[in-house]
Amino acid sequence: MSASVVASFRDAHEAHLARALLESSGVPAYVVDEHTIGNNWLYSNMLGGVKVLVPVELADEARSILADENPPPEAEPELEPSAGLSEPALEHCPACGGEARSLDAMDRRIRALSMLIGFPFAIGRRRRRCDDCGHTWRAPRAART
Repeated sequence: MSASVVASFRDAHEAHLARALLESSGVPAYVVDEHTIGNNWLYSNMLGGVKVLVPVELADEARSILADENPPPEAEPELEPSAGLSEPALEHCPACGGEARSLDAMDRRIRALSMLIGFPFAIGRRRRRCDDCGHTWRAPRAART
């Protein structure tokens, strides 16, 4: 039996939902690459995601079933401030008082390196840099991310 890819997803649970929808409509389907991507999610783009396959003769029917069940996403409604959520407090540069700030360049490099090797580093998460004047400072404990 030859199979055709009818959908591709970033996460395995989305692919299994699509598979269940197809099977409930009478179209046999199965999921591939879920374990490979589950072990290392960085492979998702390289492999083309977690794929849902169906027999070739049922591919058009399966695509129409999935298209009917997945309408385009609508804009999410904005939460009003009275919903109990508050804006995070802005940090101001101690040197110039500006609000423009970002992570220090070294912090960005450490985070990128930790993602590449698959082990999160807990260091380098406290420095901020003002985009206006270039001053770097250590963020207060409550503002550390």
